[in-house]
Amino acid sequence: MKKTLFFAAAAIAMLASCSQNDLEAPVVAQSQQGDAIEFGTYLGKAATSRALTPGGKTGEMTTDNLKNVSAPEEAGFGVIAYSTGTSAWSSAKTTATPNFMYNEHVYWNGNPGTAWTYSPIKYWPNEFNTTAVDDQDSNASDNPASGATASGKVSFFAYAPYAGTVTQTDEDAVDGATVDNTPTGGVIKMSGNEYVGEPCVYYQFNSSAPVDLLWGARGNSTGYNQAAGTDGGTSNTVNIDLVKQKTGETVDFDFKHRISAIGGTAGLKAQVVPSNGSLSNTKVSITSVTIANNTTTNTYTCGTLNLATGVFTIDNTSSTGAVAGPNVTYNTADIIADYATVSTPADWSAVKGLSTTSATAILQDGKVPMYFMPGATPKITVTVTYKVYTQDTKLSAGWSEVEQTISKNITFGSAVEYGKRYIILMKLGLEDVDFAASVSAWEDAASEVEVNLPINVSE
Repeated sequence: MKKTLFFAAAAIAMLASCSQNDLEAPVVAQSQQGDAIEFGTYLGKAATSRALTPGGKTGEMTTDNLKNVSAPEEAGFGVIAYSTGTSAWSSAKTTATPNFMYNEHVYWNGNPGTAWTYSPIKYWPNEFNTTAVDDQDSNASDNPASGATASGKVSFFAYAPYAGTVTQTDEDAVDGATVDNTPTGGVIKMSGNEYVGEPCVYYQFNSSAPVDLLWGARGNSTGYNQAAGTDGGTSNTVNIDLVKQKTGETVDFDFKHRISAIGGTAGLKAQVVPSNGSLSNTKVSITSVTIANNTTTNTYTCGTLNLATGVFTIDNTSSTGAVAGPNVTYNTADIIADYATVSTPADWSAVKGLSTTSATAILQDGKVPMYFMPGATPKITVTVTYKVYTQDTKLSAGWSEVEQTISKNITFGSAVEYGKRYIILMKLGLEDVDFAASVSAWEDAASEVEVNLPINVSE
């Protein structure tokens, strides 16, 4: 599910030497001047609170956790922006440096109903062609400037969660970070504020306290309402070559995950598979599920995220091998109440559990998955404890109850990919208790019984 966040920057006022009546200079409608630029974001799904560190906030990033309203200064995202004038990003990137924003910390200001904030506030370049004139009819507030074509291009790139202190580097693709045996994790380096080329960040993975790396693509809208019309950009690309927007518009980021995950909310499902296809008068409740990372192979430690393309590239010079990771255990309290084991149900209506054969997500909201670096080949062990209840009024309790624990080792057939969460579907097989009756055939005795009969003799 995706939710929205907002980040803004304001449009600068008219050139100081010209008034709104000076037709020699580009002029736009009054309502289209003087507002800060705003950004909006969408997210796929919170992390534990802690102070900012070089790597960023640990745990799974959701919209609410990116805001972290209880401590907004500890959360948020980072923005790098380039002002390239009349030049498009495709050509300007070979010479441009981040001259508009550099690792700008954008965070929720904590006030309900308000938006994201940053400092210092930046303003849109107010650059238009010389033929632009103000549309001064009665609907001026709704119309763009007549003949106006904005030429002040700004390109925005973002990552999350925000890394408070990072090392700047001018190395190509930010390669070559020293791998720590006990890494902090998260973004530890990024291209510098004088770096020429596409911006990127260098990420280090810590399996015991992973940071959920996010990349800011262009938002879901197909275009922006600009002071001079609407742009024709498409979603799921990047926010490049943007020009001055109308009042209240936002530059949207669609944050996408850039490491891999297994399980978590909606990522763990259970399906009851009875041998006869029916769960009549039967419920299967979940007591606990443990997912153990069991010597996962091809474990890379570091990689580079290109903020212009969204491509995450593994650093092949970092250590690889087999490692043992943490276990994730979901207890009864973590299971959705309708499917969780009840310790002492009062009657059959109080017995909870799966009562259909459909695959069902069983975890409550906010359960964090296990994380893996892209390129790893996970080997995990799934252990589930569950109870099978069958209603039977002839029993004193009114039902039979059987607890079972099953473990399964799973080795992935291929390496996990970035941005993907892998769903675990547990198929809980049930076998009927059947009865059969037959009459055995007679068996021959081991020895014969001799019977002496009278001999009849005839002459």
